[in-house]
Amino acid sequence: MLAAAVTFPAVYADSAAPAASAAPAAPELGVWQHHVATIQYFATTTRYSCDGVEDKVRQILVFLGARKDMSVVAQGCDRGPFRPSHMATVKVDFYSLGPAGDEHAADGVAAHWRAVDMRPLRVQFLSGDDCDLLKAMQSALTTSFSWHDLKYGTSCFPYSETSNSYAVKGAVLAPGAPPKSG
Repeated sequence: MLAAAVTFPAVYADSAAPAASAAPAAPELGVWQHHVATIQYFATTTRYSCDGVEDKVRQILVFLGARKDMSVVAQGCDRGPFRPSHMATVKVDFYSLGPAGDEHAADGVAAHWRAVDMRPLRVQFLSGDDCDLLKAMQSALTTSFSWHDLKYGTSCFPYSETSNSYAVKGAVLAPGAPPKSG
């Protein structure tokens, strides 16, 4: 059975332009929204210990703007909790920002749209080996964060690491004021 994936042919081309240059730059209000998700990780190439996959999932969520007070718990690592495994079930419980409508303006926090370009070697903690994990996280990442112009694609091949195996590009609603340009 093939997993459904969003495909986009030109996303893997290296470009000097920012991923989401058309995203709004003005400050806005966001509101913290609660999310619970289960990620079923299975890969033929990359192996993580339960602790390792928890750390990697946590890094990805924080990178996209999730609050740091999250819970990430991996279970079912096929070779035990401390040995690298090809599979795990990762349960996450976290908060990310969504746009604050008028009804939530009093609870709003400063937010801005931040350009994201997650490809191998573009983000310090990610490599081509992380393709299967980003493929497994696709549903959680696309539904739990607020995005503009999201392009999400994975082309994971068994026993192969490539520099264009995945790409997540767009603008995500992130906490804080927008950076000053100049």
